[in-house]
Amino acid sequence: MSRILFLLDIELDNPKRGTPLHICATFREFKKEHELLICAKSVPDEFEDIFIPYPEDRGLAKLRTLRNIVGGNNITHVYTVSQSGLLAPVMLKYLCGVKIAVELHGVNYDEFYAAKWIGIWRYYYMKYKVWALLHLYDTVFVMSTRLRDRYLPMSKHWTLVRGGVDMSEVVAVQDDPVAGEFTVGYMGNARPYQGLPYLIEAAAIVRAGGIPLALNFIISGDISAVRALLAEKNLLESTTLHHDVSHTQAYRLIAHSSVLILPRADDPVTRYAFPGKLAEYLATGIPTIATQIGPIDEMEEEFSRIALLVAPDSIARNIADAIKRVNAMSQNERRALGMRAREYARKHFTWEARGKVMNAQFR
Repeated sequence: MSRILFLLDIELDNPKRGTPLHICATFREFKKEHELLICAKSVPDEFEDIFIPYPEDRGLAKLRTLRNIVGGNNITHVYTVSQSGLLAPVMLKYLCGVKIAVELHGVNYDEFYAAKWIGIWRYYYMKYKVWALLHLYDTVFVMSTRLRDRYLPMSKHWTLVRGGVDMSEVVAVQDDPVAGEFTVGYMGNARPYQGLPYLIEAAAIVRAGGIPLALNFIISGDISAVRALLAEKNLLESTTLHHDVSHTQAYRLIAHSSVLILPRADDPVTRYAFPGKLAEYLATGIPTIATQIGPIDEMEEEFSRIALLVAPDSIARNIADAIKRVNAMSQNERRALGMRAREYARKHFTWEARGKVMNAQFR
């Protein structure tokens, strides 16, 4: 049994979005085999007994505090998530003799540069700093083969882990087939990389073709732009819009959908990051439509058997065509597709399956 310290300057006390939920689920898996301490800005109540507030000090004072935390708790491994917190674990490795691990979800500096948050000089500084620091990590977890290949040759032995889902939270969904109006569902945030405008445009195309449908959106964060676009496309009155609900509530609400859509376009976020929502969609047993990009594209042979994949060119039109295909399916055909997807999620995307892979790296 190892003693793991999670270290990242992040708030986790009210996890409603992807990364905090993902991190908290990982904590639960770590606790099954190892002792865990969490050094973050905040945590949910269930982790209060193993919580250490992230130090507000800077520079050497912060480093001394972290060294005392590691030494005073006999930590054997320090684990962090994303590229933003790479330096502190490296310094603790050489000061305290601990092993260090990081889980990468994407390429931060590509995302920041594409969003014009940083300039070209900052981009190259971040790129080479990340590259140098990753060489010093004992264990690196990545969410996609494409992300692992980005860092060859040093990434040959990195460990591949994908998104997870708690099957018990969605167990009732597939037993409650949707009847009546054909309803298109979406669950997630409204950030540009998610591609919600493509989905809304696709829905408008389908309705213009004479097929009635409703929209069922469960969205976190700012929804003002979504409302405006729905109104522009005359879809607002036929949309049920749920905002900032709990994860458990989201699963109950998304069950009132006939098909679920993952409308992402190819960009620096989606190119490398495995969409955690895909695992959750598949687990519901509701037919899923997804754009064939990034990690979905690299697993096209598997995913094409359990979901409808659409090409990333003319995304709105392609999603509209896929919605029509699902609408034309019989209830038995939809149920069979959903059941294949749910069984795949049960075998490959549970937090338990993911936890076994990660826990083995800390033994």
